[in-house]
Amino acid sequence: KHQGSVAVNLGFQSIDSQSALRWGSKITRRAYKTIEIALVAFVALYAVLRWLDTFNLPADGTNYITAALNLVKTGKLFIFVNWPSYSGEPLIEPFTEYPPGLPLFLAPFIFIFREPMLATAIAHSITVLIFYTIVYLFCRSLHLNPFLRVLVLVLLTFFRTFEIIHSKFWSESLFI
Repeated sequence: KHQGSVAVNLGFQSIDSQSALRWGSKITRRAYKTIEIALVAFVALYAVLRWLDTFNLPADGTNYITAALNLVKTGKLFIFVNWPSYSGEPLIEPFTEYPPGLPLFLAPFIFIFREPMLATAIAHSITVLIFYTIVYLFCRSLHLNPFLRVLVLVLLTFFRTFEIIHSKFWSESLFI
């Protein structure tokens, strides 16, 4: 037997204390890992649900959606404007005021779901989940312990800057 171990007779087989400790530590690590993943998923899901609860579409966001919708329908990236027109009739203006990344990202969602608001909600929710995944993986690469990894995500969830950014459909969601 191992030095310092105690044999335990369970009636069918004997298990020494060293084996029991190794077996217990595997369960403990697995349980901690499961709890950590569940907490990370809960925090990320909470961030998505909080955004879906407010579903804020500023003017920039509606331009992105319109440009993506026009891209899906016509194959051209443009928006309708009426402010340079004295007649008040909508004019076609190429989408050059903003970078085209967000409409290009959103277009496949509009093509698949056929409903712009649903597509926008799904696309933005995915960007938030990707953001949380990247932050989580970054914290793992820094070898932070599980408690700190979850704490970082919780702090980001309630940090006012990220709350504002993730509460609106802006292009920042793709790169922040």
